[in-house]
Amino acid sequence: MRSSSSGSRERSDAIFRLALIGAGRMGATHARALESSDEVEVACVVDPSDAAVANVRAPRAALDSLPEVDGFLVAVPTRLHVAVTQTLAEHGLPILCEKPCGLTIEETRAIASLGVRVQVAYWRRFVPALRALRDRIASGELGELVLVSCAQLDETPPPAAFRDPVSSCAGSPVATCSPCAASPAPSGSTLRSTAIRSWCS
Repeated sequence: MRSSSSGSRERSDAIFRLALIGAGRMGATHARALESSDEVEVACVVDPSDAAVANVRAPRAALDSLPEVDGFLVAVPTRLHVAVTQTLAEHGLPILCEKPCGLTIEETRAIASLGVRVQVAYWRRFVPALRALRDRIASGELGELVLVSCAQLDETPPPAAFRDPVSSCAGSPVATCSPCAASPAPSGSTLRSTAIRSWCS
């Protein structure tokens, strides 16, 4: 396992090796998006479900026996975010955590105080169409805006467990909604690679 004190490494000349923690709905989405990336590699996947692991093209690992990686992508149910990120923080490597960070403000603050680089996966900031829209708003091209109303729908409805406020983000006071989410993310690896590169550089 690489540590944060292992010395400098030329990111432009090497693949960023990522441990995917959680291979459910969002974890599998991340894995698919990264499959064709020439910058980021899913080096291993950690998940208790055999079926979930089978959907990710990476060797299986466990939290207590991870291979050498450069960072972590946490996509476990929200109720597990604090425990999992606390365990991973011991390695001193950057962590990209799915949103929301926690089910409560206290959980979110606990993750923020871990002492390692943690970023929440607000992927919409990297969508080219949304970046262009932001620039148009900032330039005044669209005039003075008083309200932006937008919606985004997934291709398929999430399972009931994903919407359970006890274990996931539904109904959470810290659940996130993104303004100006007017278009879906592009397919493929470009968006994910850009986001992860930005996060770890």
